Amino acid sequence: MSHSRLLSLPDELLLEILSELDVFSLLRSTEVCHVLRSFVKPSTILQYKVQLTLAGMKDGPPTSEGSSSRLRRLETHQAAWHDLQWSSKQTFSLNDVRLWELAGGVLGLVYAENIFNFTRLPSSLRGMEQKEWKVEVDKNFDLLDFSMDVSNDLLVVLRRENAQITVHLLSLSTGKPHSKTATPILTCLVDVDHVGSTFDIRIFGQNLGVLFDSVYGTKSELFIWNWQTGTQYPSHSFIFLFAFLTENLVLLNPVPRRPHIYPGSTIIDLKKPDNPVFLFLPKLREDVDLESVETHCESVNPQNDDVPFTSSTDDRLFVIIYRLFDDNGDMESYALFLPLSTILSAIANSHLHRPYRYRLFEEWAAKRCRLMQLDVPEVWVCYVHGMKAAIYDKTLCKTRIFDFNQFALRYDLAQAERPKDWEYLTEESVISSFSPVVHTSLRGRVRSVSLQATTDAVMLAEDSLMAIHDEGEDDKEDAVVVFSF
Repeated sequence: MSHSRLLSLPDELLLEILSELDVFSLLRSTEVCHVLRSFVKPSTILQYKVQLTLAGMKDGPPTSEGSSSRLRRLETHQAAWHDLQWSSKQTFSLNDVRLWELAGGVLGLVYAENIFNFTRLPSSLRGMEQKEWKVEVDKNFDLLDFSMDVSNDLLVVLRRENAQITVHLLSLSTGKPHSKTATPILTCLVDVDHVGSTFDIRIFGQNLGVLFDSVYGTKSELFIWNWQTGTQYPSHSFIFLFAFLTENLVLLNPVPRRPHIYPGSTIIDLKKPDNPVFLFLPKLREDVDLESVETHCESVNPQNDDVPFTSSTDDRLFVIIYRLFDDNGDMESYALFLPLSTILSAIANSHLHRPYRYRLFEEWAAKRCRLMQLDVPEVWVCYVHGMKAAIYDKTLCKTRIFDFNQFALRYDLAQAERPKDWEYLTEESVISSFSPVVHTSLRGRVRSVSLQATTDAVMLAEDSLMAIHDEGEDDKEDAVVVFSF
C-alpha cells in the first residue's frame, strides 16, 4: 500500500493497523511521517501500548476502565517507582518466625505449632487491597520448608515423617488438601539421615520441583512431579541448582568436580529427556576457588486479579551469583545477568553448531548477557522480577536496581537528553577472575537508591521493594520492611 493510500484510510482503520505494529515500528513510523506522528501522539490507545512496553508490562483483562484511565494509572505507577514514592510501608518481625517465603505478591510467615500467617501485599496504584489470612497445619508436622503458587491456590509443605520426607499439596487459602491434585501427598525416596537443612522448592504451572541438599554437600537429589496428576519425572542426583525455564524445560547445574570449575547448565525437556542441551558457563582461573553459586529467578504463574496491567511474561531475568576466593583468600562476588530469551535462543540453535548439542559460552551468551562484580549479601533472597533485579550493595550501602528491558533502554538512548538518575551499561564488561577472560555486552541500566530501613538484603516483587534485616549483629530486630507501590 502506498504512503498516500495509507493516509487516506478512515481513522478507525488506520488506528487498527497501527495497533498491530510492534512498539518500535510504531515509533519509527512517527519519525518518518509527520501525519502519522500527529495521529499517534494524541491517541491514548497507541500511547498506552507504547508505555506498557517501556514499563515491561502487559494489559490486564477487559473491564469498564478505558485505555485513557489505564494510561494515567500506568504513568502514575511508573513515576512512583522511579521516585520511590511508595504508598505504604509496613514492618513484619522475623524474631518468632520459623520459616518465611515471598511468592506472587504474598508474604508467608510460619510461627510455632505450624501456624501460617499470609499477607497479600497491597498496591493502591493497581487497585489491589491488602488481604490477610491464617492457615493452621497439623502441629505434629516436622515442618522442613514450604512454598506457594498464588495463581493455583497451592501451598507446598515439606514434612519429615518417620524415616521419609513427604510433600503435602494443600490449599493456600484453607490449608486443606488441594482439590485439583490426584495425589495430595507425594513421597521422596531420599536417605533422611543424609538430607541437609536447605531445600529449593520451585513451581511452574503444573510442575513442581524439590531439590534436597546433602549434609555432605555432594549427593543432592532433585525430584520433579506434575503436582496435579501425581506423575513423577526421572529424578536427578548431584544437582546443586535448578530452575524452570518453561513448564517443560528445566535448567540443571551439576555439582562441580573441582573447586575452580563451574562447568555450565544442562537443559532437559521433561517430555523429551533423552535429548539434553549443555550450555557452558564461564570457567574460573585455577588460582581461584568457587565458594558458592546461586541462581535467582522467578517462576511465571499468572495472577487472576482484575488489575489494569501486570508484568509481561515475554522475557524474564535469571541472575547467577558467584562467590569466589582469590589466591589471597579474599572473597569476591559476581552477578551474571542472563535473560531467558538468550537461553531459549541457544537451545533452539544448538543443533546448528555441532551434533552433540553443546554451546560454548562465547558463542551463545557473551553478547547477550552481562557479568559484573558486585558486593552481594549472603542472605538468601530472590532479587528478581521480570527483567529487573534489585541487589543490595554492601560496599555502597545502597540498593542497586538493574533493568534489562531492551525496549526501555533503546528508547532512553534515542532521546536527546537521557534521564540523569540512570547509569547506562553500554560498554563491554571485562572480568579477569575467569579463564579465558570474560567479555560480556548485554546493555542495561542501573539506579542506586537508599531505602529508609536497616538493610542486609533486598527483595523485589511486582508491587513492592523489601528490605531484609536478618543478621542479628545489632540491637535491631530481624524484620522484613515492605515498601508497596
